[in-house]
Order: sequence, then structure tokens, then C-alpha cells
Amino acid sequence: MRKILIFEPNPYHFETLPGLCYYFNQLGYEIDCLVQKHDNYGDEFCKASQLKNKINYTFYDKESILESIKDITNKSEYEFVVLNSFDYGKDGKIHSIYNDIKDIAKSRYGVLGFYHSLSSYYDNKETDVQLLNEGRIFSLSPVKQDDFSFPMVNSNFFKDNEEVAKHKNNRTIITIGTSNDDNDLRKAAAIVKDKTKMPTIIFVGYKTKKELFIAQIKRIIAAIISKIVKSYSTNKKPYPHFMLAFKKNMKLYNKVSFDTMYDLIDSSDFIALNLKQSHLYEFSTCRTTGSKQLALGFSKPCIIEENCANYYGFSSENSIIYKNGHLDDAIQRACLMTDEEYNRMQEAMHALLLRSREESMNNLKMILTDIGCPDNA
Repeated sequence: MRKILIFEPNPYHFETLPGLCYYFNQLGYEIDCLVQKHDNYGDEFCKASQLKNKINYTFYDKESILESIKDITNKSEYEFVVLNSFDYGKDGKIHSIYNDIKDIAKSRYGVLGFYHSLSSYYDNKETDVQLLNEGRIFSLSPVKQDDFSFPMVNSNFFKDNEEVAKHKNNRTIITIGTSNDDNDLRKAAAIVKDKTKMPTIIFVGYKTKKELFIAQIKRIIAAIISKIVKSYSTNKKPYPHFMLAFKKNMKLYNKVSFDTMYDLIDSSDFIALNLKQSHLYEFSTCRTTGSKQLALGFSKPCIIEENCANYYGFSSENSIIYKNGHLDDAIQRACLMTDEEYNRMQEAMHALLLRSREESMNNLKMILTDIGCPDNA
């Protein structure tokens, strides 16, 4: 059987490994994975045991990264070394792992892999020039610029059983990662007009509750000072408005293991991609948040800003889209949605998942064929 090595040089990005393994398994490859030890994250295959049983895992220590890939590729005959990501930290700086392994990692057809953002291209285009010229690099969302492009291979496989679960209760909204604006989401959820339909908001991957509470106290103090200053200028008595950092319907989790995160997503109705303004342009033009893969893989409709929705291929059929910062309106629509409306939206997201996989598989086959690897039809 044909054999490949999937290599992750970082202590993160593990969530894209099952999807990458899924595609190569579908193409009939035997798969080895070489990854750093990451007990604190748990098992990224926790809901995909059937696929995991087909994968040979080898763990390495950070200090022995180059020795490990040299050793494993000398012991086995691989058709490819597939990089799950290119950037990695070395001596306090970001480097291209390809530049360090190209002469020591042996395989029949060479190296290919993921760019997770355009910064990888701009940081590594000189060291990765051969791979770029030969079309060996793909990305989580399609990238098209004037002088280069990367086809999409979206890694969105997380669980063996992908039956779409339907919910019949007050809406639960989950937001994952510190690129999202927790303050805006809390405000939007707090002003839902029909209090009997208040959503449950789950925050995953944020700071600790204590740190967030302190941050909220600082915001309140700043708001009081602002109101006092304004009151002196208008001769009006200030009546500062106080809002608790977290209400009863808001649940906060710090960094969690994969099994906990996936259970929380399964129990939710929507994934909110309410990106901070400072991140919005980057994530709507050249970088893909992991929440895109999670929304597709778990068939969960998104609550997402218009520009990001367009870039990620989401539409009003499968997501609630807002613009001009009107997240409050999007939360209101989510809470007032009927079960029938929600189920149709979820089924549309699942249909998008299947189309995304088909496109990704076709793109991967084309890459392999173009660089001379036979029998990928």
C-alpha cells in the first residue's frame, strides 16, 4: 500500500489532522503521523476512533524535532511528507519548517502541505519557492491573488458519526477562541427582547473568569469616568449603567481538551464568529479561523459578519449573517428562529460540508496528479 507521513511541527493545529488523514485515507494511503506530545489537549481523534485505528501515530519531543523526522523517513518509504503547517518557532523566531527538513526528510515525491494564513506565504516565499512554483501548497480557504493562488483543502472531519443532531430548546450559542469579541457578544445576548428566549452563551478558550471579571470592572470604571466628565460638560448628573461580567445564562471555559470542546459544540445550536475589529480584515481576506472547520464538521450554522461569510462560503441559507456591527440583531434572529427554520439551516450547513469535501478532495487529487503521483483518480 502507498504510504505518506503527515508532520505537525508545532504544539498546536492538531484539530486539522483528522481531516487531512480523512482525505488521504479516502485516496487509499497508509498514513503515519509525526506530532509533538500534547497530553494537555487530549485526543484530537476522540470522536473519530474508526479513522484513528487506521493511523500510525509517533510522538516526538520538541527538542528532537529534526532528528525525529530524519529518523522516521529513513526507516520507512513514503510517497510524500505532508506538512500540517509550515511555520514553527525556532530560537525565538518564526521559521519555515520546510527549509530545515527539505534535505533530511526523504520521500519519493517530496513535500506538500497547508498554509494556514497568507502570513505564511509572505514569511516563507523565499525558502518555500520550489513548493510554490510546483503548486504543492494548499490552504483551508481558497486564496486568489494577482500573482499566486492556493486551492482549498478544508480539513473538516472530526467524528465518525456525522448524523445531524436537532435541538428543540432555547438557543445555545458557542464562541471559540480569543480572536472573537467576548464583550460584544455578551452585550448582544443581554438585550434579547423576549426574556423567555434568552440564549445560553458558551465561551471557550478565553481567559479565566477572574481575569475577565477584572477586565469588566476596568471597563465599568472607564465608563463611569467618561460619564462623569461628560456630565460636568453638560451640567447633568451622571447615572452610570452597571453590567455584570457574566450573567447566569453565560458559561465560560478556559482552554479545554478536544473531547470537552466537541461535546460543547454538539450541545450548541450556533457557532458565533464575532471577530474583533482588529482581526476582521485579516480573517475575511486571507486567514481562516478554526471555527469555519468546526461549523462545517459539526453542521452548526454560524452567526457571522458579512465579509467573513463571503470569504468562507457561508450564506443566509446556512448561517445568520450580520453587517455594520449589528451582532445584536443576529442574536435576536437566532433566538426567535423556529425549530423548523433552524433545522432547514442546519441541513443547509451539512450540504455545504459535503460540497466542501468534494471540492477539497478534487483539489487534492489535482495537486497529486500535477506533481507526478499516479493513481489518484
